[in-house]
Amino acid sequence: MISSQEIGAAGACFHKPLAECLDVAVNEVFPNIKKTQLKILDAGAGTGPIGIELLKLGYTDIHALDISQEMLNIAKEKGVPYRRFICCPLTEKKIDELETGEFDALISAGTLIKANVRPEALVEMIRIVKTGGLVCFSLRYNEVDDYQPKMTELEEAGIWEKLSGKKIPYYNREDMPSYGFGFVMAIRTYEASYKKYFPDTYEKIGKDSTHDEVRQLYDEWAVKYDEQIGAAGAAFHKPLSDYMNSFVKESFPNTPKDQLKILDAGAGTGPIGIELDKLGYTCVHALDISEEMLNVARQKGVPYKRFICTALTEKRVCEVETGEFDIVIAAGALIMANVRPEALVEIVRMVKKGGLVCFSLRYNEVDHYEPKMTELEKEGIWEKLGSKKIPYFNQEDMPSYAYGFTYKVLKK
Repeated sequence: MISSQEIGAAGACFHKPLAECLDVAVNEVFPNIKKTQLKILDAGAGTGPIGIELLKLGYTDIHALDISQEMLNIAKEKGVPYRRFICCPLTEKKIDELETGEFDALISAGTLIKANVRPEALVEMIRIVKTGGLVCFSLRYNEVDDYQPKMTELEEAGIWEKLSGKKIPYYNREDMPSYGFGFVMAIRTYEASYKKYFPDTYEKIGKDSTHDEVRQLYDEWAVKYDEQIGAAGAAFHKPLSDYMNSFVKESFPNTPKDQLKILDAGAGTGPIGIELDKLGYTCVHALDISEEMLNVARQKGVPYKRFICTALTEKRVCEVETGEFDIVIAAGALIMANVRPEALVEIVRMVKKGGLVCFSLRYNEVDHYEPKMTELEKEGIWEKLGSKKIPYFNQEDMPSYAYGFTYKVLKK
């Protein structure tokens, strides 16, 4: 492990320039928020040089994360005023001590080198920064190519956008690299886009909304739903249907498609029903919280066998027998404002042993559902057959992808 004395003897000089890169971006992104009110994570804090530079710039709510407790101990001994010291590696795995969207900004100076932190860790770094926040990091000049594919992937997916990328001093000794690169990325917020495409609904419900509030909103939205979701470029119904279909032959090798009983959970106006009909599934039933949404599906002639109007929660849906369906599919329904993670238990109840559960999740909501998904797997209730990125919206100002998941039910 390189000590603070060794890094100093090598002439390290990238901490101050990188801190200044972040400071410039902060003034642009948070013009009306005092620096003392911004919560910042120093990822790969080591002995605290970035903490010292940020303090000089007026930031006071700084937290330290590092893989080495001894490095953090030195930072403590030096009196670097971190609010919290977290000893944990920075990888692609979720850091349990840190909440999703906990920080306004994250800075990582000299940490992203392939021997220490792999490119996949960028995803976890993004998770712990709030939407609209900043991720600032340095890269060695000869390692940019190692991280660029993941950086580009995240940018093309609309998860973040580059605010700046510039050369910064790295070492001031002649026998050491003289420069690296400093990057500042902004975590994308789609709030304005959602308001543009869904002006009557976007701000009316949230994760604390009651089922009656959700029902009322969708009842009122029903007549405009297809028009607005189409204008936003919704593109996830066919890919999720195709993804479900890819597991059917293996799971039901001796059952024709038209004999498989499927529940479209959160059916809305019927886009999944239409796609499943194209694929040859004819025994499809619809469940939705909104009678008006289901009425639109009826008027369109979506060939559902049954229309069930009820909320999808952790409570038993009386209209559905245990193990009644071969498959449950839920496209765009599992969002925290509509269906909580606890409802996965009720979804599983509806599916027979050996049957399938297929659903989509927004890229920024996977963390909300993953604990329950993992719990059910550990308890042997279901097993994951697969997960993959699927297209979400095809408008440039909307999220471009979501995740599709398929599970096999193992026991009731």
